[in-house]
Amino acid sequence: MGELKLKVCASEALTPQIRTLELEAADGGTLPGFSAGAHIRVALPDGTDRHYSLVNASTEAGATDAPATYRLGVRLEEDSKGGSRFMHGLKEGDIIETSAPRNDFALVDAQAPVLLIAGGIGVTPLISMAAELKAKDRPFSFHYAGRSRTLLAFVDALEAIETNALTIHCDDEPETCIDLKALIGKAPAEGTSMCVGHAA
Repeated sequence: MGELKLKVCASEALTPQIRTLELEAADGGTLPGFSAGAHIRVALPDGTDRHYSLVNASTEAGATDAPATYRLGVRLEEDSKGGSRFMHGLKEGDIIETSAPRNDFALVDAQAPVLLIAGGIGVTPLISMAAELKAKDRPFSFHYAGRSRTLLAFVDALEAIETNALTIHCDDEPETCIDLKALIGKAPAEGTSMCVGHAA
């Protein structure tokens, strides 16, 4: 793999389980552009790799065309075979090898309303989608579900994109629990696009 050599320029714990990493080109140059929903593959020390979605919360036009940094969100899995533990152990200045961005989860290019539904760390690709939709002035609603509000990462970023589009659902707040059947049932039968991100 090794298409890109990236240096960790920031690492921050957002929740007890989720850490965000900011990566820059090791040579100081700009990075390949990407579109909402894209991911990179990160090479691990054991020769395997893991996919991580690129997170963009900027609603500026062209924000991801030639970015200075990439941002990831990584959940530490209890049964991790090494991927999330390796990522959580990275420190500022560490160098990793990754693929160039690839998008297997792109937004549909249309003007229809978009329904975004995220569960847990599955929120990461949908943040970029929300930012792109806002930048293009396309209508959308965002439903973000998790066990508890304290375990939900990137809520501030989503509120900054469009607070009026965001609804939080928490298992420990019964009045907010998500009802997927009702939510999807309320979407117009024609025209609405739906994107779902969930924890693997």
